[in-house]
Amino acid sequence: MASDSSFPTFIALDFDGVICDSARELFFSARRAATEIWPEHFSEGVNSQELPVFRKLRSYLEYGYQALVLCLLGRIMVVAGGSSELDFTTLSQESLGDISSSIKKIASVQASVPDALEKLVSMTLRDVKGASDLLKTGLSRSRSEFISANHQDWLNQHELFSHIHSAILGWHRKGYHLVVISTKSKTLLQDLVLHFGLPIASHDLYGLEDGPKEETLMELTSDWQKRYSRTIFVEDRLATLERVTSEERLKHLELYLAGWGYVTQVDLNRARGHSQIQTLKLNQMTHIW
Repeated sequence: MASDSSFPTFIALDFDGVICDSARELFFSARRAATEIWPEHFSEGVNSQELPVFRKLRSYLEYGYQALVLCLLGRIMVVAGGSSELDFTTLSQESLGDISSSIKKIASVQASVPDALEKLVSMTLRDVKGASDLLKTGLSRSRSEFISANHQDWLNQHELFSHIHSAILGWHRKGYHLVVISTKSKTLLQDLVLHFGLPIASHDLYGLEDGPKEETLMELTSDWQKRYSRTIFVEDRLATLERVTSEERLKHLELYLAGWGYVTQVDLNRARGHSQIQTLKLNQMTHIW
C-alpha cells in the first residue's frame, strides 16, 4: 500500500524481541536477583547451559520481573537434567515439586505442576503474581548494581537484531513517525536508543510507566485519520496483538507479529490464521513499508 506523501506513516515498535535482543542482559540481571531469593538453588556458579535454557524460556515472559522465576526453572532443569533440552519429562516429580515449594516461599500459593512446558511456565508465572513487587524490586536493584559497576558492559549485553538499524534509518529518512512501546522502563529505553544511535526522540519512547500498550496506542492514534496515512504496530507477543484487536478504537492499525526474537512457533502458526494479524520476517523490515 502506497503512503500519501502529505501524511506520514506511523510505526510503533516493541523493543525487546523486535528491535533488540536483550535476553543475555536480562538473564544475568535476573539470575543475580534470583540467587538472593533462592540461595539454596544457586550455591554454585553459572552453568554453561543456563543461558541457552533461559533463551528458550524467554518466549513465555511478558514482564521483566518474571525472569527471576524463569532463571529458577532453568537452573533446576539444568541441575536435574544436565542439558539445555527443554524436555521436562526427564525430570523427576521431586524436582518439579521443588519448583513449586521454592515459589511458594515468596508467593504463598499452591503451584500446579503440569507436564507440558508451556503450561508449566504459564502456571508458574501466574502463581507468582502475588510476589510481583518483591521480584520487581529484586530485578531493579540487581540491574542498578550492574549498571553502576560497569555501565558499558551492561550496554554491551544488548544487541540489535539484523536489518533493524538500517530499517529504522530508512524510515527516518522517509519522514515516518517512529515510536517505541515497551514494558521496559523509559530510562533504560533512552539509554539503549542512544547507545545504538537510533533516530527516535525521547518523547517517542513509551515504557512500563505508561501503562498497557493498547492504551498507549489509543492515545497516540486517536486522531490518526488527520495525522497519518498508515498506522502500523509491530510486536513479538501474540497475546498483546490479540488484546489490540479487541479494541474498537484500534481497528485502523495494521498489526504485525515479528517472526524473530522471542516469538514461539505455536504463536506464529496461530497468527497465520488470524484475519487481523500479519506475520513478518526479519529480512522484510528494510523494504516492506
